[in-house]
Amino acid sequence: MYHSTFPITILLVALIGFSAPSVLADSPSVTAVLNSSEAVVGETVQLQIRLTGARGADAPENIAVDGLEIHRTGTSQHFEMNNFSVTSSVIYDYTIMPLKPGTFTIPPQMIRVGSNSLRTPTLRLNVADSPARSTRSMSAISFPNAMLRAIVRWGNRPTCWIT
Repeated sequence: MYHSTFPITILLVALIGFSAPSVLADSPSVTAVLNSSEAVVGETVQLQIRLTGARGADAPENIAVDGLEIHRTGTSQHFEMNNFSVTSSVIYDYTIMPLKPGTFTIPPQMIRVGSNSLRTPTLRLNVADSPARSTRSMSAISFPNAMLRAIVRWGNRPTCWIT
């Protein structure tokens, strides 16, 4: 009895083709966005760094900018499937706490993906003085009406500010 292996071969090639990473896949890319380019002292702003086309990278935990506290508060991974084409992206979430008024430039961040380095765009944040903020200097004793802000994401250490 003679059996054709042609249908099995086609099925095997199709399964390998759909499950293996595509040779023609787009190269990884990175973007960065703020949820607002305007803020008030003591009001948090969210920063998202989105890495597309890679499953993970080395992203900074903190970003140093004089007058701003910027800390990573979470990481999430997203998958999108469109006509058997799968796109993955990793989003690194940051919370920015403005400490003083002014116009701040958040410099490009180097995101390392394997042996490649990607660079985020430069971002600008305008911070106005808080109308409720006193002109006297703040110390641990001088703000009885302090408000504690905490951001807690599952699997990460809590980040707190007193404003």
